Amino acid sequence: MEYLIAAVINSFYIVGLWYSFQEGQIFEQLNPYPYINKWKPDNVFLKQLFKPIIGCIVCMASVHGIIFFICWNKFIQPLDFHLIIFYICAVAGINRLLYNLADL
Repeated sequence: MEYLIAAVINSFYIVGLWYSFQEGQIFEQLNPYPYINKWKPDNVFLKQLFKPIIGCIVCMASVHGIIFFICWNKFIQPLDFHLIIFYICAVAGINRLLYNLADL
């Protein structure tokens, strides 16, 4: 049950972080995508590099999910590394549902 609670909290964190980097929000100036498009518009590598960090809600589940999972388990119980794959998939699914339901 605690993994479900962690996955929902992690999903809301990821959606909030992603949204704070969008146009008109507090971290808009730190978003590298407009600068990449001006500097090298055809550079796919740089665009894909930032995707799991701040660029895509579903992709952010991999990086932010692992960090959140390790921090969550450090304070709750010993690490269950075999559950990380399932946890990341669950967070990515919840993020996709939130993205579709909230029409972001």
